[in-house]
Amino acid sequence: MVIENPKEFRQSFRVLVVSVGVLLCVVAGLVAYLLNASYQRYQTEAEENSQNLALSLETFLSAHFREIDLALQSAASEFQRMHAEGRFSDAAFSAYLQSLRQRLPNADSVRGADKDGHLIYGEGVDSGHPISLLGREFFLRAWTYRTLIFGMPMTSRITGERLLPVVQPLTLPDGSFGGAAYVNTANDRMMSLFTSIKLGRFGVITLFDARHHALVRYPPLTGMDKDETPVVGDPSTIAALASGHLPATYRARSAFDDHERTTTLRSISSYPIYLMVGLARDDYLQPWQTQAWVGGGLFILLVGAAVIFCMSMRRRWFADLQLRSLQATQTAHDHLAAVIAAIPDSLFEMDTQGRYLASPAGSISGTGVPVSELIGRNVCEVLPAASAQTVMAALDEARREGRSCGAEVHIPGMDGDKWMELSVARKDDHGNGEPTLIVLSRNITERKQAQAQIEQLAFSDLLTQLPNRRLFLDRLKQSMANSQRTGRKVGALLFLDLDQFKAVNDTMGHHFGDLLLVKTAQRLTQLIRQDGSVARLGGDEFVIVLEQLSDCAEEAASIAMSMADEVLHELDAQYDLHDRTYHSTVSIGVTLFRGQDVAIDELLKRADMSMYQAKQAGRNAVRFFDPQTQNRIEMHLAMEVDIQVALREQEFVLHYQPQINQSGACVGVEALIRWNSKTRGVVHPVDFIPIAEASGLICRIGDWVLHEACAQLRRWQSMPAFSRLSIAVNVSARQFSQPEFVEQICARVRQYAINPALLKLELTESMLIENMKDVVARMSALRAIGINFALDDFGTGFSSLSYLKQLPFAQIKIDRSFVLDVLDDANDAAICRAIIALGNILGLEVMAEGIESPAQWQFLNAAGCFCGQGYMIARPMSVSNFETWLPEGPEQDDSLVARKTVADSPTEHGQAQGLTA
Repeated sequence: MVIENPKEFRQSFRVLVVSVGVLLCVVAGLVAYLLNASYQRYQTEAEENSQNLALSLETFLSAHFREIDLALQSAASEFQRMHAEGRFSDAAFSAYLQSLRQRLPNADSVRGADKDGHLIYGEGVDSGHPISLLGREFFLRAWTYRTLIFGMPMTSRITGERLLPVVQPLTLPDGSFGGAAYVNTANDRMMSLFTSIKLGRFGVITLFDARHHALVRYPPLTGMDKDETPVVGDPSTIAALASGHLPATYRARSAFDDHERTTTLRSISSYPIYLMVGLARDDYLQPWQTQAWVGGGLFILLVGAAVIFCMSMRRRWFADLQLRSLQATQTAHDHLAAVIAAIPDSLFEMDTQGRYLASPAGSISGTGVPVSELIGRNVCEVLPAASAQTVMAALDEARREGRSCGAEVHIPGMDGDKWMELSVARKDDHGNGEPTLIVLSRNITERKQAQAQIEQLAFSDLLTQLPNRRLFLDRLKQSMANSQRTGRKVGALLFLDLDQFKAVNDTMGHHFGDLLLVKTAQRLTQLIRQDGSVARLGGDEFVIVLEQLSDCAEEAASIAMSMADEVLHELDAQYDLHDRTYHSTVSIGVTLFRGQDVAIDELLKRADMSMYQAKQAGRNAVRFFDPQTQNRIEMHLAMEVDIQVALREQEFVLHYQPQINQSGACVGVEALIRWNSKTRGVVHPVDFIPIAEASGLICRIGDWVLHEACAQLRRWQSMPAFSRLSIAVNVSARQFSQPEFVEQICARVRQYAINPALLKLELTESMLIENMKDVVARMSALRAIGINFALDDFGTGFSSLSYLKQLPFAQIKIDRSFVLDVLDDANDAAICRAIIALGNILGLEVMAEGIESPAQWQFLNAAGCFCGQGYMIARPMSVSNFETWLPEGPEQDDSLVARKTVADSPTEHGQAQGLTA
C-alpha cells in the first residue's frame, strides 16, 4: 500500500485503528454478553436459594412459635378457670406450668408472674423471695397491650444463656390484668439450627420483631455487647415492610458490615415477627468473579497484540510518507512564496519590541510610509501613540498566546481616516532565540464606514438624526439605573406633541411637515445640549430625558417645569419653512422618576397621559402627571370591562316611567335603563352612561334597548289596556350617526311587526349641531315609516328655531331643570311659558319632565302643556310593576295621578336620562 500524503496516512491509519477497534469491540461485546449471562444465572440462583431457605426456616419457626402460643393460651385459660372456680393457688398453677414445660422440648423454662410482677409461678422460682419483673420490658408490654408479646433477648441469671421470652398476659374472670406467663427459648438452640444451613462466609439470618429489633442474628455481630440489641433499619427492608407485600426478595447493603446481600423477607405466620435470610454477593458471585478475571485478562492480551500490530503498520507507513514529504517541500516553499506575493494586504515580520524586521517584495505598508522606510524602525515612530499602543497590545497577545486576531487600528490621515485589522501569529525560533511575529494588516475602512451607517440607521431617526425609539428606551433605562445607583436622585421625562401638526401636512404638504420636524429637532437639541437627551418617538412626538435633577422631588419638579417652559417658549417662535412662515405650538406632559420604582412602559404611559391633559387644556401647555387622573382612567377601564360583562350576562333591565295627558290618562312610557351588577350592585346610569358614550359601548347598549322596547311593544299589542301606549327611547349621538342606524330601526319594526307610530326616538339638541344634512336625511327616512321623534332637554343646549322648522319632530320636552323651580323662579316660569307657546305655534306636542308636585302640574296645564312625567305621577318601574300600576281595561280613570309607584328607590331623583341609548 502506497501512502502519498499526510491526509492519506491519517485516513489509512484511522481505517486500520477503526477496523481493529471494531474487532476488539465485537470481542468485548461477546465477553461482556457471556459474563452478563453468567452473572444473571448466579444472581437468579442466589434469589432462589434465599427464598427456599427462608421458606424452610419460616415453616419451622412458625410451628415452633405456634406450639409455644398454644401452650401459653392453655395456661391463660387454666389461670382464668382456676380463679372462676375458686380453686386457684400458686402451687397449683406452678404445677400446671411445669406440666406445660414437659410438652415444650425446645423451651428453656415456663414461668409466670402475678399482677405485681413477682415471679412466683413455675419451676425454679423462690416464692418466698420472688424476683420482680416490673423492670422487664416484656412484662410492661404484656401489661399494656394484653396480647402475645415477643420480648427482647435477655441473659439468664442462672445459666448465662441468651433467652428469647414469649409472653402471654393472664386475665382474671372480671377482665382485669392478673399477671403474665412466659416461655423462654434459648437462642443457642436456634443458633445450632442456623449453623447447619449453608449460608456462605457472609450469609446472615435475622429474626426481628415489628419494632425492627433483631431478636436473633446469625452469625452474631462482632464488636457489639451481648446485651445490646441491633435495629434493622436498611431502607430496602423498611420499604418492603411498608408495602405489605411479603414475602419479598431484594438486594440491600448492610449498615453493620457493608456487605451487599440478596435478601428474602418473610413474616412468620400471623405473629408480629419477621425472618430475613440474606446471601452475600461476595459469596455467590465468587465463581463469576474468577470467570471475569480470566475473560478480562484474555481481552487485555488481545488489545495489546492489536496495539503492537497497529503501531508497526504506522511506523512503516510513516517512513514512506517522510520520503515523499521531503520531495514535496521545495515545491511547497515555492508555492508559498507565490501566494504571499499575491496577497493584497500588508505583511510584515516584527520583533516583540515592535520593530519592523522584514516584508515580502511587493507588499504595501498601509501606513502611508513606503515599506523600504519601515524596515528597522519601531511602530511607535511610524504611527500615532494610540494606534501604536493597539499594535503593541496585539503583538504582546500573540507572543503570549501564539496568535492574535481582530485588533483594529485607527490611523488618522490628511486624506481621511483609515482602519486596519491585524492578524498576528508567533514564529518561534527553535534555536532558543527570541521569537518573531508575522503581522498581516488588512484595510477595513470601507467596512467600518458601512457599520457606522448601519448603526446610524438602527438607532437614529432618518429625518431628524435624533435618537429613535429604540435608542431612547435604552437611554431611559440607563438614566433610571443611574438614578438608582447614585442615591435615587429624581429625574424627569418630558413628552412633547406638536399641536395641529396634521393640519400642516394636510394644507402645506408633507414636505413642509418634515421640514417642521427637522427644525423642531434642531431647536430641542440646541436647547437641551448637556442637560439631558432628546429623541423622536415617531410622527410629531418627541421626548426629553432630564437626569439627576435633585434629591428632592419638589425641587426636581420645579426644574423640570422650568425646562418645559423654556421648551414651550423656544418652540413657540416663528418657523421659516422655505418661502413660508409658520407658527407652531407644543403640548408637553411631564412625569418624574426616582430609581427604577416604575417600569419604563408605565413611565411613558404617564407622560403620554399628561401630554393629553395638556391637549385638553387648550394646547400650548404643560401638565404634570396626576395619579388621580390615572386612577380615574383605570376606574373607567374597569367600568368598560364590567359593561361588556353586563351585556354578555344580561345584567341590564328596562324600567318604564309613565307619561300622562291632561286628564291623567297614561298615554305612553319612557324606557330607562337600569343595571344590577353582580359585582358592583345597583349602578346608576349617571355613573356608566358617560363611560359607555366615550368607549363606543353605547351603540351596543342602545341596540339592546331598542330590541327590548320593540319586543315590549309587541307584547303589549295583545293586551287591550296597553295596546295604545307608546314607548320613548333615548338615542345617543354616536348611535344615531351610525350608517346602518336607519336600517336597524326598520329591521326591528319588521322583526316584531309593531306599529311604528308607537315607537318614539328622543334626540338631544347637541346631536343637531353638526352634520345637519345627515340628521335631516335619517329622520326623514324614519319618519316616512311612521317613527315619531321628540326633542329631549329642550332649552338646555344650542337651541335654534331653524332645526325645529327643518326637522320632523312631533314633540318637544321641557327639561326638568326648568320645571323644578317653575313656581319659585320667575325666569324658569317665563322659559316654560315660552317653550310651550313655541311648541303650540309650531304644532308640536309639549311634554314636561320632572313634575314632582300637583302645583307644578297645574301651572303647566294653565300654560298650555298637557303632557308630563315625573315623580308626582310615578317613578320609573319594572315592566311587571308598571303593568300592575296601570288600571285594567282600555279606559283609564283620573286617579292615575294619585297612584304610587313601587319601582326605583327614593334616593333616585326622577330624571329621565337613565338610558340613554
